Amino acid sequence: MSSSPGGGPGMGRFLAGRDRKRAAEDRHSAAGSEYSSVGETFVGALGIAMVSGIMLAALILTVYCLIALWPPSGVTTATTPDHLFGARVILGRDQQLFVIVALAGTLGGLIHSARSLYWYAGNRILRRSWLLMYFSLPFVGAALALVFYVVLRGGLLTGQATATQVNFYGFAAISALVGLFSSETAENLRTVFSTVFAPALAGRDRLAGEVMAVALRVEPEAGTAGTTVTITGRSLSGTTDVLFRGASASATVVSDTEVTTQVPIGASTGRIRLVLGDKIVSMPDVFRVE
Repeated sequence: MSSSPGGGPGMGRFLAGRDRKRAAEDRHSAAGSEYSSVGETFVGALGIAMVSGIMLAALILTVYCLIALWPPSGVTTATTPDHLFGARVILGRDQQLFVIVALAGTLGGLIHSARSLYWYAGNRILRRSWLLMYFSLPFVGAALALVFYVVLRGGLLTGQATATQVNFYGFAAISALVGLFSSETAENLRTVFSTVFAPALAGRDRLAGEVMAVALRVEPEAGTAGTTVTITGRSLSGTTDVLFRGASASATVVSDTEVTTQVPIGASTGRIRLVLGDKIVSMPDVFRVE
């Protein structure tokens, strides 16, 4: 049997290439801005297990270091010998404070990461693009805790209290909260010092500060013109229109977590996008028009 021109391997490669090109166009066509596909895939079971194991090990290590380096009660000497993994460590009181503050900030960042991880993994919406944030939060928490500590010691205490008079529990508690609420801490510091320094110019790719709308999935994943589809996600209450590839439709039922509409005539296979005021929210997966 001879193969027709439309069914040969060359035509198959052409169609596959065309589909990949269309998918790429869909990924980069949200509101005229670029959309990166890096990290858009979901994290698998093995990845979640590995991230959870690393995070648990980091939590245990941080708590151990905090306990091992914590100064004994009633000791007011300038230096205190400690033992860390069997090694004798001698730190000055000020050095010990810096280490305790950094460790407490790291602990707060790890708690933040762990809470976010189990929420997204439990709802089966954990994407690879979030992993960098999880690994960065402990370091960000430690750095912000150190900055906050220096501001408090230098600004509020004005150098009147020595390191032996400082309450370790108070600074550790503040540092842990700074790491746990690192975003809020950075925003508070920005608010305070924006009255001292000139405001920075907003960058071209600056993200808005309000809660970001997210479209997660569509049901059904395929259909013909006239099919009723339901899009689920978060912060979708401002949706007015639903954009299909090649056509658009009005949102008929709108809530904070769901948007319902019908596939319009002229729509073709591609990503669905939601119009919320002056913003466009793109679906992560392609909707197939049959």
